[in-house]
Amino acid sequence: SCVDNRTYKDKVQSEAADAGAAGGQGTPYSIIIGSKGETFTVSGALPYEFFKTVVDALLKGEDPSSATSSDLKDYLVAAPDIALKPVSKDDHIRGSLDAKVKIIEYSDLQCPFCARHHPVMKQLESAYSTDDFAWIYRHFPLSSIHPNAQPLAEASECASEIGGNNGFWAFIDKVFGA
Repeated sequence: SCVDNRTYKDKVQSEAADAGAAGGQGTPYSIIIGSKGETFTVSGALPYEFFKTVVDALLKGEDPSSATSSDLKDYLVAAPDIALKPVSKDDHIRGSLDAKVKIIEYSDLQCPFCARHHPVMKQLESAYSTDDFAWIYRHFPLSSIHPNAQPLAEASECASEIGGNNGFWAFIDKVFGA
């Protein structure tokens, strides 16, 4: 009934609007928040090594743009004045709300690039303690090109209603084949 009643339609659409307000134009769209509150955006599915370099630099208190390899440097954009809804207990999170570095991933459950990006995020989650790294998932369905993205996002919220945070992530992992 949760899916049939479209119980979470407004929540999914609100997160998509937040992504747009924060500069997202495609998926995956990531916002990286460092321990000092510094923010960077990344558009697209990039290799694990790219994200690991950025997270490592932020954990050391360094500017990640100087540590990033030159061929990927342009993908990391400093965004000090980004319009960003704060991370809260209402988010879907792997890790701690108090983690030193957080990556907010705006994603589309029908996007092939998001499916390619998902294992990278899982690898990052495995590489760090929950005190150092947190992965926050927010919806950004691109319904104009992915007609099932909105219904899948709503279904993931229904899975969360039934199984909590673990149910949500189990659904996401299943959709992305992880």
